[in-house]
This record gives sequence, structure tokens and C-alpha cells, in this order.
Amino acid sequence: RTVTQATALDRIMDGRGPLVVIDIVVPEDVLLRRLAARRICGSCGVNAPVEWVSACGVCGGALVHRTDDSDGIVAGRLEVYHRQTKPIVEFYAGRPTFRTIDGNQPPDIVTAAMDAAIREASVVVPGGARA
Repeated sequence: RTVTQATALDRIMDGRGPLVVIDIVVPEDVLLRRLAARRICGSCGVNAPVEWVSACGVCGGALVHRTDDSDGIVAGRLEVYHRQTKPIVEFYAGRPTFRTIDGNQPPDIVTAAMDAAIREASVVVPGGARA
């Protein structure tokens, strides 16, 4: 979560193959909409998929907003991202094994893009050349 930790990870990974770093980018307004729409079951606590409109598909309990998705908490998360995570992205961005993925797509498309990015970045050898 910090550049200091990223530097330590580099030392740990030295000689173990490429460190593939993926930045999944989603516009903040989309993140806010997604978080505002998240629900959990008030009875059993299961995360509710979007197709569950008012009742839990597991136990039938009422769906409620997650307490950790309140406006203040979400604003705090975004501030932490800009203060702590964004510098890590910048730390790794120039590396040949760094990839950026558009996270504003359906989950199966994002998953496929991640799989492809990992495969592609994994064949990069030191110096940026491809194996």
C-alpha cells in the first residue's frame, strides 16, 4: 500500500520472475455509483448480486446498504487512493510488466483482459525485451 512496501516487494521478487502489476482504472463517478448500489443481507450478511432486488437469495432476509459504503467512508477511501495507491501506480508505471485495464466494463471482459495482460507481461524479460 506504500512505495516503501513496493520497494520491499521488488527485493523479495528479485530473481523470481517478472512482477506483473495491473492497474484497473474506473472513473470515480462510476465507482461512486457502484458503491452506492451495493447491498448485503441484513440477516446473514451475504453480499447481494445486482439481480437480488429486495430479498436475499440465500435466506430471504432484507437487503440493506453496506455501512462501509457511506458517502464519508467512500470519500475517505478515494483520498487514501490518491495519497497512497496512486504513487505506487506511478512507481510501477514505467516498467515493461505494468499494464492498465479499463475496469469500466462487464466483469467477464475485465477478467479476460487481466488474464491476457498477465500472459503478455509474463513473457517480458529484463531490459524490456520479449522472450
